[in-house]
Amino acid sequence: MTEGMPSSNGKGSGVHIENNSQVQISNCVIDSNLVDCYGFYNRGGAVYVEGNEAVTSMKNCIIANNEISTYPGHSDGGGIYIENEGNLTVENCTITNTIVDAPGVVNGAGIFVKWPEQLIIKNTILFKNGDKSLYYDFGFWDSSRVNITYSCIDYGYPGQGNISSNPLFLDNQFHLVDGFSPCIDSGDPNFIYNDIESPDTPGFAKYPALGTTRNDIGAYGGPLSSSWPLIVETPVFNPSQGTFFESQSVTIGCNTPLANIHYTMNGSDPVESDSIYTNPIYISSTTTLKARAFKAGWSPSDVAIGTYIITGTVDLPTFSPSQGTYTESQNITIHCTTMEADIHYTTNGSDPGNSDPIYTNPIHVSSTTTLKARAFKTGWNPSNVASGTYIITGTSVSCADFNCPLKFCLNQNYPNPFNPTTNIEYQLPENCFVNIGVFSVNGREIITLVNEKQEAGSRKIQWNGLDEYGIHVPSGIYIYQIKADQYLKSMKMILNR
Repeated sequence: MTEGMPSSNGKGSGVHIENNSQVQISNCVIDSNLVDCYGFYNRGGAVYVEGNEAVTSMKNCIIANNEISTYPGHSDGGGIYIENEGNLTVENCTITNTIVDAPGVVNGAGIFVKWPEQLIIKNTILFKNGDKSLYYDFGFWDSSRVNITYSCIDYGYPGQGNISSNPLFLDNQFHLVDGFSPCIDSGDPNFIYNDIESPDTPGFAKYPALGTTRNDIGAYGGPLSSSWPLIVETPVFNPSQGTFFESQSVTIGCNTPLANIHYTMNGSDPVESDSIYTNPIYISSTTTLKARAFKAGWSPSDVAIGTYIITGTVDLPTFSPSQGTYTESQNITIHCTTMEADIHYTTNGSDPGNSDPIYTNPIHVSSTTTLKARAFKTGWNPSNVASGTYIITGTSVSCADFNCPLKFCLNQNYPNPFNPTTNIEYQLPENCFVNIGVFSVNGREIITLVNEKQEAGSRKIQWNGLDEYGIHVPSGIYIYQIKADQYLKSMKMILNR
């Protein structure tokens, strides 16, 4: 393989053959070479053949993405240039994607032929090389010296078995699309040019050749097709990497049949012990995704890399229950649909900032309150401010027994479960002696919280999870009980350390 080679004399930046040289080239990739020499005729971006008895045979080669550039005069033979009685046989090759970037005269972007001794092209693809893919200099030219058959040339060429259809490349290694490419089984039918037969399916070609054993036009057909190294195709991401304003589900595909794709999201290059791709990968924050495909007996693919930048505006938080007028206290939950967003809130009427309390548990509202919330996420614009006003009427404390402070009442503690402290609210419609204690589920008294005469009204106490000796009690279910006048009520609470 030659790749990225510049030319110092304007001739053959990939391969340069002259005068009595006898060269055979097979199963090679000549890719991305450049002829760019001001002051020279730029010729042969990939291959240059010149001179009497210079004999070159090229079989099963890929000549692609080569370039001739800048010189304002002549730019000839972007793929191959042959002149002055040179001999060249091109068999089962693919010559494509030649780039000609020259303001002057351009001839033969694929192949330029000038006074050859002999040029034979067979079972070869010449495609996408500009409007002069194949060009002859007619000075003293003898057409009998040129023989082109069973080849795919995009602008057409007269000759036995030649076609001009799009070859339908599958990938950037120029494999053909199985079942659809017109080049499959379209090469010279003489058995000496047959593809290698598959050991598993008699009568059919061994990969990378396709179809039956009749020659495939292009670099992956013919007797030397099985000499290509088997390299798994590089995985492809959909959608491609980029900046997005919402989370993405990324699928990964590989054109090599039966290849397993492994991927990482931590920046490391994937190996076979990493996660295997089976379902779309959900990306909700900026992530670099890497993937590599493996297949037994093949060389693994190159590593595909995609950086997905997820940004935008965080979704507006929502309250449950919604704002409104209630006759009892409310426990308000806050939710945001943007993954990994942090919700901050206030109850004093100010707009929340990221230094305000972060929402973790339901917010208990026992009196008229305006609750505001805003969600934040690193790299995103914060949400708008969600606002809800909760009007608590009749009593400042919820009561399952009544809607006014004319009866005794003991409320469910909050938060529940709790750690390390919880609130217990109760109501007294008259002055009386009050006893409130905490007990184990077996009835053993843990601690007395209240044991005194109190005036009528709404009250609240806290329990910090300690017994009467100041020792932390373990996680579990506990009973709290109120005795006030003739009123007796018990409720359960959960300590979860």
